[in-house]
Amino acid sequence: MIAEEFVLWAEGKEGRWELHDGVPVMMSPERVLHGEPKGEAYAALREAIRRAGLPCRAYPDGVTVKIDARTNDEPDALVSCGARPPPDA
Repeated sequence: MIAEEFVLWAEGKEGRWELHDGVPVMMSPERVLHGEPKGEAYAALREAIRRAGLPCRAYPDGVTVKIDARTNDEPDALVSCGARPPPDA
């Protein structure tokens, strides 16, 4: 499966999914042990962007990133600079 096919395939699926080398992989349920530091990372990125006055945005988990033609990943947090993606992207 390629990244674009995966995005369509994953819409409406139960659970969290990532695409690794063309194969959909269901991710493990979140645990507090991981959720708390993940939230702190997002908050720190957002605050650093604000303090630096950069034209960027921080996003928490839930936004899928295309790594290459056969890999999509859902990072714990990410920073995007440049044009804002469409709200339904």
